[in-house]
Amino acid sequence: MTTVISAIPAAIDALIATFTAAGVQVIDGQGATDDSAKAVVFVGIVDPDSEGLEDAATSDQTWAWLGHVQRDENVSIHCLASAWTGDDNPKVARDNAFAMVRTLSDAITVDPTLGGAVLAVNAIDGLSYRSLRGPDGCRADIPFTVTCRARLS
Repeated sequence: MTTVISAIPAAIDALIATFTAAGVQVIDGQGATDDSAKAVVFVGIVDPDSEGLEDAATSDQTWAWLGHVQRDENVSIHCLASAWTGDDNPKVARDNAFAMVRTLSDAITVDPTLGGAVLAVNAIDGLSYRSLRGPDGCRADIPFTVTCRARLS
């Protein structure tokens, strides 16, 4: 029997699959975006403009019960929904970013186990909103964290 060290890899893979199935363009970690894409979700980063390392996910584990055979793991996967426009209208970018988060939340609600990768997604936490106006248009970023619980053996 192979011991599972952490649910993080399976949970990230399942989250990417869930978001992709919901029709959202997904980038796994730091990566280049297609400039024609007006909305994208990054899984495993909070700031796509950062040049340094940042936590993609974190977790903590406790023994499930006496006997130390199974462990419960709380996993937090950091994500960012980003939408931009080619003009100077921040409302469109903001509305599109929040609509994307709603779509992602709805997709998780359909299968809160992420295809069996975790026991359950607990919440989408830490929502905040950042906006940027530049010469190429407006961008709205919504960093958020998907928290879930897994049982490891």
